[in-house]
Amino acid sequence: MAVSENTAEVVGLEERSVFVAGQKSSSGLRLQLSAAVLLVALLGIGCTGLLVWYCTRGPDVTTQLGRTEVPTNKVTAERTYSSSTMASVIIREKAAVHLEVEGFSKDDELMWRDSGGDAFAQGGLRLVNNAIVIPESGLYFLYSQAVFGVTCSYDAYVSQKILRYSDSFDAPRTLMFSSKSVCQDTNRQNGEVKVFEPIYLGGVFQLKEGDRLETTFYWTLDVQTDSGKTFFGAFAV
Repeated sequence: MAVSENTAEVVGLEERSVFVAGQKSSSGLRLQLSAAVLLVALLGIGCTGLLVWYCTRGPDVTTQLGRTEVPTNKVTAERTYSSSTMASVIIREKAAVHLEVEGFSKDDELMWRDSGGDAFAQGGLRLVNNAIVIPESGLYFLYSQAVFGVTCSYDAYVSQKILRYSDSFDAPRTLMFSSKSVCQDTNRQNGEVKVFEPIYLGGVFQLKEGDRLETTFYWTLDVQTDSGKTFFGAFAV
């Protein structure tokens, strides 16, 4: 009987041991599951916050061909575009010059000016030694007008031409020329009648950098120098 009682006590002790071990194993598993759930929750919150930051405050444009674009707002972009556009307009100012009569030289040559009144010069076209100088090769529209005041006591005619001087050739070339008779028989029969006749020249030409343009007149002293009557100019096309 003593053996049986001892055996029963041993068996009871083993059962209690198994029960306690089972309890400890179950508690550890629950702790591990709780930690895993907490870790997943924290990761979810972190990812959500990162996504919200990217959508609200992140860069508009990221890397392109390995280069990071600097984000900018709409107002800054519009101002930058406006500034660059104005700079481009200033840089690309059309080459143009319009000359008016300054007076006559000692040799009775007509002298020009590129400022004052309606005269101006811009975009590289300029007046040098009474000639228009071409700043760069290209197409240019040339024009010139002269109004002649002739007293018709004799048969007379007037003329105007535009000459091109260039390093490409030795002698100057005539680009445009025009002449006309200004005194008809009826004018001469009525005595010394003064007649005003305009001559206008205009055309497009292919010119080279450094070319020089000049005008000549016949008779020069008959050219009217009032504003709007006689002028000379060119502009790039």
